[in-house]
Amino acid sequence: MEGPHNTHAWSGYDAIPDKQQPEPINNNPLGPYPWPEPEWEAPLHSIFAFTSVVFEAATQPLNNNLDMARWGRETMQPRNYSNSPYFELWLRSVSRYLQRSGKATKQELIQPRTSGSTTYPPIIDEESLNRAIAIENNAKKEAVPGFGLPVREETHSGQTYPVYASTEYQVNTPPAVAPKFKVGDRVRAILLRSDGHSRHYPLYRNKIGTVVAYYGLAKPIQGTFQPYYQGAYPDVNCKGLQGFLVPLYGVRFESSAVWGPQYVERGTGVGSRTMLYADMWEPYLRRIGPLVADS
Repeated sequence: MEGPHNTHAWSGYDAIPDKQQPEPINNNPLGPYPWPEPEWEAPLHSIFAFTSVVFEAATQPLNNNLDMARWGRETMQPRNYSNSPYFELWLRSVSRYLQRSGKATKQELIQPRTSGSTTYPPIIDEESLNRAIAIENNAKKEAVPGFGLPVREETHSGQTYPVYASTEYQVNTPPAVAPKFKVGDRVRAILLRSDGHSRHYPLYRNKIGTVVAYYGLAKPIQGTFQPYYQGAYPDVNCKGLQGFLVPLYGVRFESSAVWGPQYVERGTGVGSRTMLYADMWEPYLRRIGPLVADS
């Protein structure tokens, strides 16, 4: 999504602290937060245990894949998102899933809870919850790169899910066609604005790059590590009903094409250049003609 949920290329955050610096002591409950926050360690373990037992044991649309979980964070009100510690973001996403799937009621999420002498604040306020629902409903009607508009809707457990059709990409099976691009092809990343979850970062949109790797289908392989994002196409997968496997590529961009030549450190040596590399799904790319030298 857009906004503070994706801050690639944003400025104003000051210097990145040294990774080796000691973690701050969390004397102030409002921050700064050490990593990991001690008071969140037990809840985080509970969240992971819950997702492993409940979400992964279910089938779509009642499971909660990683793209759905990330989208759950991105539907938060921007100020709340920016002011929340890391683990609270995931708690919000899990809680929204519980409400969406009928495992928790709206009232259970928006009301404070008391245990003994301790009163805990609501997980989410009603205004923010309604906002998240509105964003999701709008995204369900959007066109998705490579798939277009949904062709119909399906209802499961009282929730409506969009259904996308494709003649190129098949659900959970290899595509019937060869990849559209090969190493060496010059491509332009598409423009995109979406209320759904996407891994097509604003940093690269409408920029020209070169394909440097073809990874094939980004299908997870149990027990092995692959140096790229593995999983179903996120722009559809986040909606919860379908999981399409789509070819994945590595694309190289000249930094000057992304930032502008006047803002790039050109390094040393004759003709030296700096590069950015991004892994991109096939629908994010369009082939362009060969490079023509200036006359």
